[in-house]
Amino acid sequence: MIIIYVLLYNGMISRKAKIRFGIVGFGVAGRIHAEAIRNVYCAELVAICDISERKREMARRLYGVSVYADLVNMADDDEVDAVSICLPHHLHASATITFLQMQKSVLCEKPLATSVADAQLMIKAAQASNTMLGVVFQHRYEMINQFIREEINQGLLGKIISTSVSVKWQKNPVYYRGWQGNISESGGGVLINQAIHFIDLAQWFNGGGKEVYGMSITARDHLSVEDNAIALVVYKNGAVGAIDCSTCANPMMGSGLDIIGSNYSIRTRDGEIVSWGRKSSNEIESLNEKFRQHGKFKPKQNHYGYGHALQIQDFIQSIQEVKQPLVTGEDGLSALKIVLAIIESAKTQEKVTLC
Repeated sequence: MIIIYVLLYNGMISRKAKIRFGIVGFGVAGRIHAEAIRNVYCAELVAICDISERKREMARRLYGVSVYADLVNMADDDEVDAVSICLPHHLHASATITFLQMQKSVLCEKPLATSVADAQLMIKAAQASNTMLGVVFQHRYEMINQFIREEINQGLLGKIISTSVSVKWQKNPVYYRGWQGNISESGGGVLINQAIHFIDLAQWFNGGGKEVYGMSITARDHLSVEDNAIALVVYKNGAVGAIDCSTCANPMMGSGLDIIGSNYSIRTRDGEIVSWGRKSSNEIESLNEKFRQHGKFKPKQNHYGYGHALQIQDFIQSIQEVKQPLVTGEDGLSALKIVLAIIESAKTQEKVTLC
């Protein structure tokens, strides 16, 4: 896995025709995707769609691309091979299916959808059209998480006993005035917006989730989504773990994982190693320096990480070589099931078993 990662990062893939990308939704995520696409060999940004005329004009000015107000018109554009879906969560399913049915491969921002049923329809649409469907979990592509995955696969940590997630961020009231604060549009709060990235890492390291018991509260009176949540998770490999997340932390306390193995344990925070049982302090600092240097495409907001360009490059290679990307639609569904199960458990106050 590490060798594959380095090859991808250095752009050492076969020299095939460029994949021409469109972006649907030119908000914060859309702009991150635009910059990432422009930094990836074999990718060309050719079109951007947004309902806002101001954003369309910005896209035309910044990138000189075709712009669309209607995604159906973009789907009809023969110059577009693949698209990044960067819309509010409740629009992911319908937009993705539209493009898949037009034979366009889709890289959808997380979460895949706001319901399991919609996510399953998206996966079926990709299978029926024989096109690629990927979900943006860019942290999987960062060197630190590739290293951890390799340690686990080689059995160096021993049997994984527990894997816990901590996400303690701060989001001000302005953030929640948009669709992020509306349950019908976002599908959830801190769990589906922020913690899902680290929930995905935890379930990736442990072969998926098995059952959850969750609790959540909404500290801000005007919200219909949770801004604090705690859950207990049992993973398919028998490991257990806690998920502890908040967007009320002042100051921000960062995010990371605690992985306890029968041989060694690892703690990460904000993309760096805090402790690693079989490595000395000097070895840890040396690795962290490599991780910092490897963050070539990191956006200004550090919590986004630097994996977007790596994931787009992997997605392109998957299209070119007709193979599954590292993060598939099924992976997106696995993480979504855990998030929605925690939200359901918090409402019913009962354990939820994942199927």
